[in-house]
Amino acid sequence: TDVIKTDVYPALPLSKWSALYEVEQLTPTAWYKADAITGKNDGDSVTSWLDSSGNSRTLTGAAGATYKAAPFASGLPMLLLDGVDDGFDSGAVELSTVLSGAGMQGSMFVIFYATDKTSGVIDPDYLIAQNGNTRWLSFQGASLSLSSAASDGGPLEVAQLASGSCKLNTMNCGLWTYDGTNVKCYSNDIDGPASTASGAQVSTTGIYRIGRGTATGFFTGYIGEVIIFGSALSAGNLRIVAAYLAQKWGNFELSAPTTRVRGRTAFSRQDTTVANYVPLMS
Repeated sequence: TDVIKTDVYPALPLSKWSALYEVEQLTPTAWYKADAITGKNDGDSVTSWLDSSGNSRTLTGAAGATYKAAPFASGLPMLLLDGVDDGFDSGAVELSTVLSGAGMQGSMFVIFYATDKTSGVIDPDYLIAQNGNTRWLSFQGASLSLSSAASDGGPLEVAQLASGSCKLNTMNCGLWTYDGTNVKCYSNDIDGPASTASGAQVSTTGIYRIGRGTATGFFTGYIGEVIIFGSALSAGNLRIVAAYLAQKWGNFELSAPTTRVRGRTAFSRQDTTVANYVPLMS
């Protein structure tokens, strides 16, 4: 039987520690948390965002973003991007080292709060992009939705969610997965409809960027957390990560009330409490 050492995360109640612990066991390959940034006061500039996965994949940006100590009800810090030149890139680290090599299989989650929708489908706001403006997960301001793209060697296929699947001035959770065959993206509700495009991702080399493209597609709003995994997570594991994010950020729809995470009730539209979420013991 595993022993829970509560002194590992002394500031967290047990319910929050258990959710964090289960995400850690899925071994993210890159993990960027605004609440892990130290030594900053409200309004300070952030030009370096450390990787909390333990893999030392630090993001940097000449303009970076602005640290906001507690902009919303969650009370957690977020990074404010101005839509002009803010954003981060991975330096010399290529996305293929964070995802599953040349196949680029993986899963990505982004917590974001968009404050402007000036960009449209032709020039989306990039939440996660690759060098050359490959859209891995983009906020489509004109339709308030998320999109990704894939190609099987023919015309580019775009996976775009229905209009209105994201909201302005509201906390959103975006999710991208690629299993080697299909690119899928979800917005807020992982048990809701996904948008799917078949074929490989359009690019397999290059660094990755958060909150911007190469020279366009600058995101306007707040980003609180980005988690990247080097595999297409199973439905159950996607729910584990989503449950952790819903518990932490607490202001977006997650799933139907019947959804369960390893035998336990997950967070839902009607219930964002943590009463039914207990540590995994084996």
